[in-house]
Amino acid sequence: VPEGYRYIQGEEWRGVTIGGSAARQSSEMCFEYQCYLLNAPVKLPSDLRKRYQVRDADFEALAQAPGVTRTEDTLQLPDDLGRYLFVEARRRDLRSDGRVWFP
Repeated sequence: VPEGYRYIQGEEWRGVTIGGSAARQSSEMCFEYQCYLLNAPVKLPSDLRKRYQVRDADFEALAQAPGVTRTEDTLQLPDDLGRYLFVEARRRDLRSDGRVWFP
């Protein structure tokens, strides 16, 4: 049963590279059973950047942040960080086409 805020990294496309890096599907930001796509990088506000010692919401950077737990392609995030990313993902998604995905 999912709990709290989860950042799920998009799957890597095998054999496809862009600028020397493997292309990936969009990542997802979830709270409980409600998920939104996180297509583009998210810049964090300064208080969260300082608290978690990261510059942006890059998956690998967040995986190293204090209070974050990683299980394969999923990060379990602290509430303040997760809430910010979830709200941002939801805002972007609702501005685009209003799709909501329930796993």
